[in-house]
Amino acid sequence: MDVNRHLLIGNLGDDPMHFNDPDMTEMTVFSIATTLKFQNANGQQVEGTEWHRIVAFGWRASVAQQFRKGQRVFVEGYVRSRQYEKEGQLHNQKEVVAQFLHQVEVPVRDSESPPSHPRAAVPPNHNADRSSPAPERSMQNSEAQALF
Repeated sequence: MDVNRHLLIGNLGDDPMHFNDPDMTEMTVFSIATTLKFQNANGQQVEGTEWHRIVAFGWRASVAQQFRKGQRVFVEGYVRSRQYEKEGQLHNQKEVVAQFLHQVEVPVRDSESPPSHPRAAVPPNHNADRSSPAPERSMQNSEAQALF
């Protein structure tokens, strides 16, 4: 069995670009940056940023066009390679075709501020009676935008 699945969380480098391709399929293209921090052999902290081109089609394109530069997003999809010609030269490009898109809320780091997301909050009696059902909560707007 082969697997071509990519999970990315990163920040948008620019506002998404929205297109209709020749067969009238909606398409939105954007790039996200992911940063990896590690320690090199000399013990120095090193940081590297990788850029990922993301393509979303159909209704996912409509969702993606709502994203904005600097926003943190989660993207799940598969990688495809494509070729295109520009100014007489043939170019190869890899891109992630989005199958799941979601805006990621960044948690508040200030200890005096309430959590920015309900799942970040721990109920006061979280170690109490585990046999009782969890309290119901309404779906947040960002959760409603999560798409499969």
